[in-house]
Amino acid sequence: MAIGSKILLGIFRSYKIRKKIWKFAEKQMTKYPLEECDYICELCAGPRIMRNEYPKELFKSTTEVTFEGERFKTMVGYKKYLAIAFGEDYMTPPPKEEQVIAHDLAYIDFSKSAKE
Repeated sequence: MAIGSKILLGIFRSYKIRKKIWKFAEKQMTKYPLEECDYICELCAGPRIMRNEYPKELFKSTTEVTFEGERFKTMVGYKKYLAIAFGEDYMTPPPKEEQVIAHDLAYIDFSKSAKE
């Protein structure tokens, strides 16, 4: 899927064409009213996670959690979400050889805005 996305983005470089593609995708993503659905999925994750179905109740409200000494808001069903997305043992670190960075991000500083 990643290779396919890169190829398509390489072919369709025009802003107008990309906007038309996005509008089509947005129409597909919103064609079912949320009130009529029992489950939702996410489209901004890898192919394996994109196939997951999450009970929409997991996202109905928020709660605060502490992560590495900082407080963050998250959806009320975050534990169930993590178990569905990454398995029931999501708190168990993978073996050292599987602990590799899978993102392009090299550094992030939450105390500064992106404009600084």
